[in-house]
Amino acid sequence: MAYITYLATGWEGGVAAFYAENGWDNDFGGMASGAGQVHKTLSGAGGSYSFYTWTRMRSPAVSTNSRWLHFWQKAINTSQDMNVQFARGGLRQFSLSASATTGVVGFYNGGTPLAVTGPGVWNSATSHWIAIRLKAATAGTATLFIDGTQVLTFSGDTAEQATDDWDQFAFGSFWGIFGPMNHWVDDVIVTDDDGGAMTTPLTEAYGFPIVPDGTISGNLTGVPPWVPTTDRYKNIDELPASQTDYNLAAAANDEDLYSLTAPASGATIHAVTVWAEAGRDGTITQAAIHTVSGASDTYGTAVTLPAAPSYGVISRVHTRNPDGDVAWTNASIAALQVGLKFT
Repeated sequence: MAYITYLATGWEGGVAAFYAENGWDNDFGGMASGAGQVHKTLSGAGGSYSFYTWTRMRSPAVSTNSRWLHFWQKAINTSQDMNVQFARGGLRQFSLSASATTGVVGFYNGGTPLAVTGPGVWNSATSHWIAIRLKAATAGTATLFIDGTQVLTFSGDTAEQATDDWDQFAFGSFWGIFGPMNHWVDDVIVTDDDGGAMTTPLTEAYGFPIVPDGTISGNLTGVPPWVPTTDRYKNIDELPASQTDYNLAAAANDEDLYSLTAPASGATIHAVTVWAEAGRDGTITQAAIHTVSGASDTYGTAVTLPAAPSYGVISRVHTRNPDGDVAWTNASIAALQVGLKFT
């Protein structure tokens, strides 16, 4: 399988503003970290944060080649429905709504129901791993899986707009029709469908945060309390993310490269997302994430940074290990090196 991951967010930055800087738009909510509020295995493996929203939350833009949305959810208010919407060009394209009262789930094109389940399909009293496969088109398809089981499918007109596909999604009714979504949400993953070959969802996924644990190379300047030595990785290894200490670039093309803590052991690794937070002050205006994996040494797209005192958050997703285009292993992630180049 060679699907592409366009977005993978486990909220492990631990600060709501961190994700707002990355393009998430939330009416009201923040980070949660209590027992039962985050997505973990029964043995306690997984990340320490989820996002909660009292009303609605909209994603950053994703590729129009997106076909799958996966996420973990648990209702904060068990009397509140689960509403998920997809958009194209900022306009509503397709909607899903699950009733907390009846457990009925339905697909909608505008206000028109396309297909609905019987009662009791969705239970608001417990958490679920949700996967939605959507081809938004006049001759489109939509399929819903709850905890790995297919519960609803539809073939027909799944595009409210004249233009096919979707490039954004929202939890809650960001584009009208339904009400809010008072839920915890965690481990959001958006992929394509490998040209139609991926017909079943990804297995349930748990996000594990890893942070820098050493400075491999570079010439950034550390800000006290850490001096500009090999210890300067300690300026950027906090969880939750912090702007109290940081590293500075003095000129264009300055960068650091860092080693990472070994990840938790696990089975299938769906993707690796590299995150960086940075701002600009002066003539340096852009930055690009640098990843080194074995013989692969590449930079992501350069992103324009906001002017001080604001920050921007950049993410770069690797579905597969770029060193040989193979599946990730714990060993290859432990050997990964990451950095940020300012231009």
